[in-house]
Amino acid sequence: MTCAIQYGGKITQEEDRGIFFTYGWLYITEEIYSPNFMFNQQNLDYNYVIPDFPDHQSYLQFINSMPE
Repeated sequence: MTCAIQYGGKITQEEDRGIFFTYGWLYITEEIYSPNFMFNQQNLDYNYVIPDFPDHQSYLQFINSMPE
């Protein structure tokens, strides 16, 4: 739905639409709900993990611990 309906009418180039559908297919999956899921699977200095905290203060601490 995100790729076909939400943005599909606004992407006018066929090649751009194909790229957008590819990213949607890669990133909008059930795996994004698993704990410690990372979009980037490479071994880098910092890999962003989608946080899941019960309170606002923990999110702020997480954000403040991220590199510039």
